[in-house]
Amino acid sequence: MEKILVSACLLGQKCTYVGGDNKQDYLEELNQYFDIVPFCPEVEGGLPTPRHPSEQRGHGVYFDNGEDVTRAFKDGAYKATQICSYLGIKLAIMKERSPSCGPHFIHDGYFKGRVIPGLGVTAMALTQMGVKVLNEEEGRELLASLRKEKQIKDEKTRIAKERENKAEAPKEEPKFEPKERRPYKGKNFEGHKDGQGKIDRKSPRPFKGKKPGWSYQGKPTRGFGRKKKED
Repeated sequence: MEKILVSACLLGQKCTYVGGDNKQDYLEELNQYFDIVPFCPEVEGGLPTPRHPSEQRGHGVYFDNGEDVTRAFKDGAYKATQICSYLGIKLAIMKERSPSCGPHFIHDGYFKGRVIPGLGVTAMALTQMGVKVLNEEEGRELLASLRKEKQIKDEKTRIAKERENKAEAPKEEPKFEPKERRPYKGKNFEGHKDGQGKIDRKSPRPFKGKKPGWSYQGKPTRGFGRKKKED
């Protein structure tokens, strides 16, 4: 199964700077499609939990008390690239606005809540090595598309199995059922209706030929209808 790198806080691990998490319940279902590898760059870089909030400013990362923690963030990013390289990971889902994980937005570095476009230290390192980094909402969209693909695949499999079962099933021969004869409702040979609906075959058939002694035009024919000469 393909592996995917996911920010540990999104999986429910208590590793945020306040000691909490940012759990996303949909990731439990995503585990049906990927082998999830949890990772927190800040903890792996050697920072404690809980810790001071940190933000990027320029090329460095600082705590709100002014302490420079750039080295720890770079160490965490390096470990993330090593894991992805070793396991062949090409996709990651990471926490937006994090100074280490944010794939699209980060804080401006002055701890006033202002958000600007940018990448966290780890997100940038992963992107540079060819790993596609998604935020938590994009991960939810990924799951929706995977569900749809699975439904289409399951439907195709079901249809193929039904066709296969129909092809293997023995065909039943149609049973011959003689049709019921309807009673004759026409006229008999004498031109009268038979009350029982049967043909009276004993009655004489009406003569349909020429009358004896008469031609087709109604003229008398030779040898018929003339008196014999008296000798």
